[in-house]
Amino acid sequence: MPTITINNKTIEVKPGATILEAANEAGITIPTLCYHKDLTPYGGCRLCTVEVKGARLPVASCTMPVSDGMVVETETPKVIESRVTVLKLLLSAYYDRGDNVADGRENELTRWAEFYGVDVSEYSAKEPRYEINSDPNPFIHIDMNKCILCGRCIRACAEVQGRFVWGLSERGYESRVVAGLDEPMLDARCESCGACVAYCPTGALENKLSIGMGKADKVVSTICPYCGVGCTVDLNVKDGKIIRVTSSPEGPVNGMRLCVKGRYGYDFVHHPDRLEKPKVREYLLKGDPRPQGTDRGKWIETDWETALSITSRKLVEASDTHGADSVGLLSSAKCTNEENYVMNKLARQVIGTNNIDHCARLCHSSTVAGLATSFGSGAMTNSFDDIYAYSNTIFVIGSNTTEQHPVFGTRIRQAVLRRNAKLIVADPRKIDLTEFATLHLQHKPGTDIALLNGLIYIIFEKGYEDKEFIATRTENFDEFKAIVMKYTPEVTSEITGVPVEKLYEAAEILG
Repeated sequence: MPTITINNKTIEVKPGATILEAANEAGITIPTLCYHKDLTPYGGCRLCTVEVKGARLPVASCTMPVSDGMVVETETPKVIESRVTVLKLLLSAYYDRGDNVADGRENELTRWAEFYGVDVSEYSAKEPRYEINSDPNPFIHIDMNKCILCGRCIRACAEVQGRFVWGLSERGYESRVVAGLDEPMLDARCESCGACVAYCPTGALENKLSIGMGKADKVVSTICPYCGVGCTVDLNVKDGKIIRVTSSPEGPVNGMRLCVKGRYGYDFVHHPDRLEKPKVREYLLKGDPRPQGTDRGKWIETDWETALSITSRKLVEASDTHGADSVGLLSSAKCTNEENYVMNKLARQVIGTNNIDHCARLCHSSTVAGLATSFGSGAMTNSFDDIYAYSNTIFVIGSNTTEQHPVFGTRIRQAVLRRNAKLIVADPRKIDLTEFATLHLQHKPGTDIALLNGLIYIIFEKGYEDKEFIATRTENFDEFKAIVMKYTPEVTSEITGVPVEKLYEAAEILG
């Protein structure tokens, strides 16, 4: 491992690390603006420059790789003078009207200006150059007067979301960040995920729903309730209400990634139609018999003790009178695993019925049964990492991933873009992922099984199957093969509408 010296501190670093990464590992702070650990180093802002012994000029620490014996100084007079100059130049084109100044979000430019004694008010521009809140996007507030051309939004959109909405236009002093061909964000196919907002260092891009809401009293980490990816979200709470949602780099599943639902779909929490206290029918409170007909009387707001007492009493009455199987319980995918487990215990052990159901049964019963038969467990048998970080080929069927599980969909995009993973999409529609696919199998609706059997036939025909795995890890394989061998490429093509040559191409990729 290379050994280098930073500020008279000798450290060992990983081969290929940059000076900035080595300094961070050693607990030495080097100021940055265009750099973010999740994004490709850019070296554009020049705030992270340091002096390296033997180098003629200061170098950008975020892009300079270390070499054995390197001697680095991070806070020499020459370096400080350079940083002060950079900050003054950036401030000269920076104008802040103060729309979100009290919202508690750190402004990295003004923080470093204050650190190095640069008066922000003195050196900032006195008039705006661009329209404030210039884009009709309902979720993202744009104020390019605060943009320092660090490029973090551009790289975040490309390297995190895989959407390529942002780019640079014009040259020199007239350079500016634009969406698409200098058009509204949504016209440039923005998905409103807010990744550009999360990575912006100055607040030029901000959450529109949160502008002027002030600083949060507390931040509560929880799990997004919308889909099964399980993203970590940070709820910024003020006066008992969520004022914004931010992503956390500590999130084990998503990191800084969130989709539009996770980042901006929180208004339901405080919607006026949402019940905050239980309501029961008036006749139940009075102890009267249930009214005949469709009109069951008024809903009356009551306390939890009363509502739960009535509920438990009615459950016992129904069970005692008509038997435990006269009672049915419905749970929800919006509940946690623990809550669903307790509901299951209530049904089976307390009430004594197996009549418990769940909304996911409608869409997942077939997958649960198939997985249990094939793999011994009715749940996924691999991690997200196995798919997007290590798979050479990804086959997507029966899933519009970027719609149904958006954050995982972005991971698949990045597997294609960064690792050149091959992607096969089997879907009658031209879904978003087909843009990134090596091959799109556009089969007829309802022919998924025939398509899969046909591909397996070709895999057997070409000898691509893993014979050792089949011999040691499978049961009833001959019966399975006998079924599959009925699905010749010609039969499969006739059933599915997929040309024979595309079936062979898919099998070649999978093989």
